[in-house]
Amino acid sequence: MPTDKIARRVAEGGLRPGWIVCGALITGVAGFPAQAQLKLDGHLSETGQYDSNVFRVSPGTARDELGTKHREDYVSDTQAGADAQYLIGQQRLYASGDVDRLVYDHWSQLDRNEFQWLGGMDYKLGTEVDGNGEYREQRRMVAEENRAAPSLNRDMELDRNAGGSFNVNVTPEWRVETRADWTEQDSPSADAFFHYDETKYTLGLKYLGLGPITTGLQAQYLTGAYADGVENGPYRQVNLDYTLDWKQNANSDLTLLLGGSKRRGRDGSTQSFDGFTGELDYKNAVTAKTTVGASVFRRVQTDAVVADYVAETGTSVYANWQATPKIYVNLLASYTDDKYKLSGREDKLALAQLGLNYQALRWFSLKPSVQYENRDSNTSQFSFADTVASLELKAQF
Repeated sequence: MPTDKIARRVAEGGLRPGWIVCGALITGVAGFPAQAQLKLDGHLSETGQYDSNVFRVSPGTARDELGTKHREDYVSDTQAGADAQYLIGQQRLYASGDVDRLVYDHWSQLDRNEFQWLGGMDYKLGTEVDGNGEYREQRRMVAEENRAAPSLNRDMELDRNAGGSFNVNVTPEWRVETRADWTEQDSPSADAFFHYDETKYTLGLKYLGLGPITTGLQAQYLTGAYADGVENGPYRQVNLDYTLDWKQNANSDLTLLLGGSKRRGRDGSTQSFDGFTGELDYKNAVTAKTTVGASVFRRVQTDAVVADYVAETGTSVYANWQATPKIYVNLLASYTDDKYKLSGREDKLALAQLGLNYQALRWFSLKPSVQYENRDSNTSQFSFADTVASLELKAQF
């Protein structure tokens, strides 16, 4: 298809991101040289998990909805997966997939199979053009924290995502970046809505002539819709941002996204949002073995499960420590305030997580972890506290 026709189709909304992904793949393949390298990896893992609150509800809600205050359980997660990578010069084709079998000791009604897989390509054409294309799919149970009430139904939802980018270094100092992403979710549960579809287009202009600093502008346009009787759509949203990436040295990096979002829906002002959005991330390798980082953000996201959109404001901090050549420790803490614009619901979510990775052998690792999560909501059925402790045994080949 000629370039002018492609541009016209995108402007008219008639060219879906899936076609852009295909175009990105074809463009990259056209630049393949003769040399190639194939790498295959597989893994098997068994994770034992204690979950103090399987349904993510308060004791009172569990008693009213399930007839018991019993919320805890022991869960076994058996996983098998594989990864493939095919290198041809500067081009990289990749694919991966995992299959899980989850078994509950007490709430056996929730036993299930889940899977996820993805495939894609990173491509380069000389030093001027680069990009990628990717498709991924995941089948999982509707997350309990998203339900209005606990359920023993194994309601399985399917997520599909496709994306592609095409970037050009116009001059040594100026770079143009384009991207298209598409998301689709099908969910059969009484709490989630049956079908959700969102498409997002991104255009960015960056200036590379300031040494360690890269700065520029980014614009995003996204549209979405619900189906099967959901009345809270369709909608459209525009994000305009100033971007900055400052690599102070090899160990320190600061990134900034600062601007605003404007959202409009079918119902006019009841589905509108105008406001400041942004994100600031900083990480620093304070020693050869220790890295710390922090972020603050305010953004507008779609919550497909409740057919609502939410203004998220939050912060997080983390630390990673290579204690020995075989032991890696990570710590994470975060706090988020979520304000749902249609329902008036507001959640305050605090999370703390500590994990350890012990690489006992080249092909075998142990990963113990513990996590505490607390959500305080002005809608009582969405408040909960939960502690999860787990141990993963993983063999790679």
